[in-house]
Amino acid sequence: MKGVRTAALLTGLVALLGVGVGSAVTNPSEAAYNKYAAEQLGAYLKDNICSQAPTAFGLQKRCLSLAANNRGEMEQLIAENTQRQDYIFFSTYQTDLSINSLLPPYLSLGGSFLPAYRFETVGAFNTFYIHKAQRR
Repeated sequence: MKGVRTAALLTGLVALLGVGVGSAVTNPSEAAYNKYAAEQLGAYLKDNICSQAPTAFGLQKRCLSLAANNRGEMEQLIAENTQRQDYIFFSTYQTDLSINSLLPPYLSLGGSFLPAYRFETVGAFNTFYIHKAQRR
């Protein structure tokens, strides 16, 4: 009976060690997060912002083009506005995006006239999980 418990304990420890090593090896990089977040932002713009833009003067088409063709710029924007905490087995990302921060200083409105968003994401096993998205 004692041998069965010891074998079960050892099997459990080996499995736990395997999961820990697996999660450490598959902890996604910051570059992977930036790419993922830019894809999510592009999809959000396309589905929620551009779809509501007026068709006059080609604004809707321009919006869709901007959302589809500026992933590199979106990745840079996300990289500049994200804080990463690395915990070896997983990472957390906090991204703060504000339309006001994108404007040049002479056009900045200050205050909370324009929307700002905070996204909190966990990365583990080569996957990202957005666990909080809020408008501020």
